[in-house]
Amino acid sequence: MPKKKSPENFFQRAREKGSGINKEIVNGAEVQKHLADKTQKNYARALNLWNGCTQDHPGADPYDLETLKDFVREIAYGIDGAYGDPKAGEKSVLQYWKDFTAGWRRSNSTIPSTTTLSVTNVGTIWLSLSPLLRALKLTFVQFIKEPLRVELGLAHRKRIRSYGTTNHFIHLGTQLWEKDWQIYDKPRVRVDTWAKIQLYVFTSARVGEYIESTCRAGSGRGFYYRDMTFGVFRNEHGKAEFAIQVVRDAKNLTWAPEKRPEHSVHEGLEPRPLFCNPVLTMLARAIADHAFRDYSTMEELLEIETPNDEMYHLRQHESVHGKPPFLVISTGEMEKADTFSRRLRELGTRAGYLRPPTIHDFRAEGLYLVGMFLRFSRSICTHELIHGADKLYSTAQRMKHGGHKDERTFGDSYMPNNAGTDLQGGYFDGKLRSIVNDRFRGMTLHRNPELWQALPAKKQYELENTREFTAIEEEIKALAPMAKTDSTAKDSRNALMAQKRKLVSDELHKCQEQQPGRLLASPDDAVMMGYHRTQFHRVRRLMPQRDRLASNLFLVAPIRSDEGRSVLRDMIALCQQDAEVPFRPGLEPEKCTCLMADHKLELDRCVGSPKPLTPLRTRQATNEILSHSKPAAERWRHIYGYHKKKLVASFGFAELCFECSEWIVGQDEWNDHCISHLERPEMLPDHREGCMYMTSHPAGLSATISSNPLRPSS
Repeated sequence: MPKKKSPENFFQRAREKGSGINKEIVNGAEVQKHLADKTQKNYARALNLWNGCTQDHPGADPYDLETLKDFVREIAYGIDGAYGDPKAGEKSVLQYWKDFTAGWRRSNSTIPSTTTLSVTNVGTIWLSLSPLLRALKLTFVQFIKEPLRVELGLAHRKRIRSYGTTNHFIHLGTQLWEKDWQIYDKPRVRVDTWAKIQLYVFTSARVGEYIESTCRAGSGRGFYYRDMTFGVFRNEHGKAEFAIQVVRDAKNLTWAPEKRPEHSVHEGLEPRPLFCNPVLTMLARAIADHAFRDYSTMEELLEIETPNDEMYHLRQHESVHGKPPFLVISTGEMEKADTFSRRLRELGTRAGYLRPPTIHDFRAEGLYLVGMFLRFSRSICTHELIHGADKLYSTAQRMKHGGHKDERTFGDSYMPNNAGTDLQGGYFDGKLRSIVNDRFRGMTLHRNPELWQALPAKKQYELENTREFTAIEEEIKALAPMAKTDSTAKDSRNALMAQKRKLVSDELHKCQEQQPGRLLASPDDAVMMGYHRTQFHRVRRLMPQRDRLASNLFLVAPIRSDEGRSVLRDMIALCQQDAEVPFRPGLEPEKCTCLMADHKLELDRCVGSPKPLTPLRTRQATNEILSHSKPAAERWRHIYGYHKKKLVASFGFAELCFECSEWIVGQDEWNDHCISHLERPEMLPDHREGCMYMTSHPAGLSATISSNPLRPSS
């Protein structure tokens, strides 16, 4: 036992360690909690509103109850509603009030608790208040919760809790990989998007716990490679299996990082479609980033065999520990939550959701499932409740999984109003069913597979002929000449363009809400509006990796199978590519051998002056220059014109068949090639519009060809 120190010796030791050297932090100022940038902005917004109020009402006193009631009432009238309701929500008004009182308290003397309680009537502090204050609390009118809500019709809750059930997860994955016409700036964005969705779904995380939350703007808080532990172990079947443990930067744990929730994701004991495997996408991301210290290729990792009784740790390079796997490619910074939320919302709209599922919808479903004892069948779409057991995990496990500190949070905020019980089955024969309640829970998110992605022609015509729309177009046209040189005119024109887009967006949303939704007898009866849903089918051959993934990802197979290896290889390639369509077949960069004068210096930089300029290295450098200096359409047009001119000079005639990506030389050969396509009309692209479309029917097209005097090539 150490020798007891006297007070003199204790403080002497403190001085020896430097306690008296620098005392800048010791002063008489109040120490306030550090605020996130978003919170500071909210406080500043509320205080600015008060300053505006004092200008309209000179002498306004923030310690006067009547003044504060009038101030809050003005705020309630000024807030713009959301979710289709122009009126503010009760919680929005309460949040503005809390921001004002908190902001005022940090820079001024505190508003008396009797006043704040009178205005909001939020919280219960009966035990800590004196009898007089309790009487005052009862005397003061519950201003926001009663008269103001009655006067304005404030909604207690606008966004009803929705649940991202399994079928919604499948719809998003099917759209992203099998049907999606969206072209992202970088192919890895598609892989990253699905990897994040999988992590959120399988760990019930909040959106700001894996990427930088808008409430933590500029903090760099989120998910890094150091928060992932990769491992390989032998599963219950004696086979090698990958698993990953991830650490969430959970809410309210800023000063207790050692308590952050940890989750494990794995390949799955039973085979499922490959797009359901979260390890697959994260493994592809890590391999593409060269994250592993001892393994550099996919083949090396897939050949690992481990002992039966332990997990083999796949160690990472120390250089990637501080790197976020989900980053903005152009800056290298962590991706922002608002960017991902917008991307998820757009994906949901393309998948047919008028109100797309959010990450919190999947979180709610995950927390509900954690609290129930579920046995999943081999079908990924169905599950049944085990009779006689109602809990798979304890309350403590569920709270740790969800990052909750209060046991009541789940029941108050996440538990469905439909508790999932089946008294009817229990009353008669004891055979309980869960599928009915599960299906109703899934109905909290509605999907229309034929949701219009663009305005129908009639509605677009009507909108474009409205007085408001034509007035905006006339103003845009008038500002166009000045916008080239005048920045003010340019800003005004951009604002008008934004108004024009909003008019189209609002009209489309209105049409989507009124769109008929009858169940079709057969998928073949569907009439798809616009070109969107056929676009990927027509161009998928230009993207060989995506073409294969659109089929292979939906196969039921393990990672180490031929199909799984193919999927992993293609995902790695997507993460490393610069464009989803690197080049147009038939218009490869090497078909353009011209070197413009303004590219000469750039060419020297690419190949390096000390080495000889061989034809191969010249072509590689030219390809790199062309692929980064011009947009794809302009680049392909340039290559097309140059190569055609070169072939015409040699053969007299040349044309590119964009359907089979083959150059045909000779007029007769081109005519014969066109006939070969027309004789197989079922192979031609079938593009349908909402108001007029052509169906490629062999008999009808053959009759058209025979009666048409034009040459097939025309």
